[in-house]
Amino acid sequence: MSEIIIFPKIGDGLNRQLEEAMAAQDYERAYDIIHEMERHIELSHKQQLIKLEILQHIGSFIELREEASILLNQGHPSYDVIIRYFLESLFALEQYQTVIELIESLRSEDLDHGLMMQLLPLYDAAQHRRNERDKRSTGQLQQFLQWPVSRQLHYMVELIEGEQFNYCSTVRHLLGQSLHPKVQTLMIEYLLLAGAEGKIQFNKLEQHVTINLADLPHVQESRLAAVWPHVIDWFDMHAPAQSPAVSEWLNDQQMMRYPLDFKDSTDMLYDIETIAEAYVIYLTRLFALEEETLQETADHTAIIRAIERTETAGS
Repeated sequence: MSEIIIFPKIGDGLNRQLEEAMAAQDYERAYDIIHEMERHIELSHKQQLIKLEILQHIGSFIELREEASILLNQGHPSYDVIIRYFLESLFALEQYQTVIELIESLRSEDLDHGLMMQLLPLYDAAQHRRNERDKRSTGQLQQFLQWPVSRQLHYMVELIEGEQFNYCSTVRHLLGQSLHPKVQTLMIEYLLLAGAEGKIQFNKLEQHVTINLADLPHVQESRLAAVWPHVIDWFDMHAPAQSPAVSEWLNDQQMMRYPLDFKDSTDMLYDIETIAEAYVIYLTRLFALEEETLQETADHTAIIRAIERTETAGS
């Protein structure tokens, strides 16, 4: 990080350094200076715009998107400048569909002609990039089942992050094929984010599953997500050194099992506390902890067997 000289009057001194760095087009140094300024003073409207300019020049588009969004929500007076930065950050992050939709919504408003003339080339470019990407995706999806699991997972993440939600029929069909459980999880999440509806049937972890998308929570909102804090709390108290590894393992387990739950022989759901206790018992053995503080019951044993089947499928 560049060395920053602190003047007696911090705000004025840093502002002079910022102006010098911007005049020299030394944007990395300007980035350091403006962050130092934020530690000591509240940025003026002009300095907020300079920060956006810096972020664009250094290619920090995630931060640019976040900062521009905050300023728009705060009602910054330079709306025309900030909305352009915001849209350009989305374009750089390959969120082409969002760019298209936002500019289409802006076209219905009474915007300055000059601003619209700046945005329309971005709109055309986003449409072109989206269409080119869609062509590639169409060809690639035809080979999906021949790919290794790692590539299938990576590709589903790309579709989600790129907001390519026009392949719902293809994803529905693929869900009925023999796929890794984590790939199935991403496919279900894809359909939910795409706003797909209806029932879907598939096999997962040797179980026949029927889901209604309208009633299904996202993976991070499932019942298992409510189990994890109980498990983590136990390890934080009894084996804190293992907590980070346990947290990572639990996230992996959730990707494997979603949208499945734990049920007894009468098809009744086990309560969250019992499931959490079963995971604690299983993990104390997995991490070879010397003492087990929970007494294993028949319900725990049944859940642990299901956990072991999940682990076998993921190996």
